[in-house]
Amino acid sequence: MTHKEYELEKRCKDYARRQGWVMWKNVPDGCKGVPDTSLLSPEGRFIMVEFKRDARSKIRPEQVFWQNKFPDKIYFISSYDDFTALISSK
Repeated sequence: MTHKEYELEKRCKDYARRQGWVMWKNVPDGCKGVPDTSLLSPEGRFIMVEFKRDARSKIRPEQVFWQNKFPDKIYFISSYDDFTALISSK
């Protein structure tokens, strides 16, 4: 994980916590491409986020596999604004 990606993830998670979301870091445990983080809203909305350092970052085939399995749950996030919009949407 690059420094920029780490900083984005930290900032987004801090914001989500302030909004009452709970989250946990996913451990691939042999399953390549599992998104970085799972989040659960106070209302029970569940999503998974793969943080990317910028919009040009390559999405690996293993990550596409997971997104195809859960198209309405997995998001690739490369900006703070995109993240706040995502968790603010219903």
